[in-house]
This record gives sequence, structure tokens and C-alpha cells, in this order.
Amino acid sequence: MGEVRKRVSAEELGACFLFQGLTAEQRANLARAVVRKAYARARIIFAQGAEADGFYVLRSGAVKVFRSTEDGREAALHVVQPDDLFGAAAMFMGFAFPASAQTLSRSEVWFIPRRAFFDALARDMDFVKRILANFALRLSAFAHRFESLTADTLETRLVKWMLGEFGREGPPVEGRTYRIRMPKNGLAALLGATPETLSRALRSLSDARLIRVQGPAVALLNLRALREKAGDE
Repeated sequence: MGEVRKRVSAEELGACFLFQGLTAEQRANLARAVVRKAYARARIIFAQGAEADGFYVLRSGAVKVFRSTEDGREAALHVVQPDDLFGAAAMFMGFAFPASAQTLSRSEVWFIPRRAFFDALARDMDFVKRILANFALRLSAFAHRFESLTADTLETRLVKWMLGEFGREGPPVEGRTYRIRMPKNGLAALLGATPETLSRALRSLSDARLIRVQGPAVALLNLRALREKAGDE
């Protein structure tokens, strides 16, 4: 089980893409029902077949979503990144969770109960419009991500991911060392690669003296060249 810490404030709620643009009153009303939970690595957040009594927002860490086959094998579906939702489709459709969600590293999630969210949708059409607009923007971003996944090389996808991930709390800084906060197999799945090909991509960037890698620590040695590789310059 997750460790329940405390409620999420209305201001914090606005940090999630789904709730951006909501009025202060709308955020405050929903925030009263949202629960913050912390999970250690390799903990199950919800199990395949469980009732979808709400959905989750990943705030930090990494979560894999997977299905278990009848013969006991595990089929990974995708890796959830910070600010992504998971479990929402099953909740909206009134189904049980069709897959399980398990942490790949220590993670913090927000749980949004189904009843509270549906009540907000039912009583406030403006809330509905703002939520739908945010979903539409997110779908556009996913379409762009898919295009990048199919068109870019693995090295380019990796560089784009690093610049985005390491720049979450401000522009990436040349010479600074950052930490990859998910297991290699999780990052590989996110980038559409295998752990072996991801290792080769990291080694290639390191050999080119664009980065320096030591375990999960990555130092950005040539920020301009990295941005050029990502197509930002």
C-alpha cells in the first residue's frame, strides 16, 4: 500500500496539465478530495482486475503499466512519466483496471477519486470545457511524441528526453551532473528501445564527449551540441 501523506493544495493541483487553467474555486473544490501517496520501488499501485475507483497522476518517479498473462508472464504496456495520468480510461468507461501499475522507483502519486471528479463534471460545465481542452492539448503533445519516436534515431530521442527531463526545474546547465531517476529498462521502454541499445546510445554520446555517464549520473558536457542534436538550434 502507499503511504498517505496529506491532501494536495489547490495551488499544487494547478501544476498538473489536466488542471491547468481551472479557476481557483474549481481547483480548491477538487483538491479537497485528492490524496497524495508515496510508494517505494516495486510496489503495486493497483492490480489488474481491481475496481477503477479513481485515477492517478504521477508527480515523481516512474511507473510501469503491465498485463499478466494466463501462464504468469508479464507484458509491459508503457512507462508512466511525471505529470502523466494512469488508470483514467478504465474509470471513465466504468471498467475494472485492465492492467496493473507498479513503481519502477520511489514515486509520488496523486489519487483523484472517481466520485469527486464525476461530481465536479456534473455540476460545472465550465469545468468540463476546461478539462476537455487540457485533454486535447495533451493528445496533440502525444501525437508529436509518437512522430518523434518513429522519425528520430535513438540517440536523438535520448537527447530530447534528457534535455526535457533535466530541464524540469529550470534550463539544463552545461557541466552540471543530473540523475536518471528510473531503471534502464524503464527508460528503454519509454524510448522504444532495449536496455542494450540504450547502453550503446549512451556510450556513443559519451564517446563524442557530449555527456559523461557514471551509473545513473549524467553530466552535460556540450549543451550546444546536445541541443543541435535534438533539433533545438
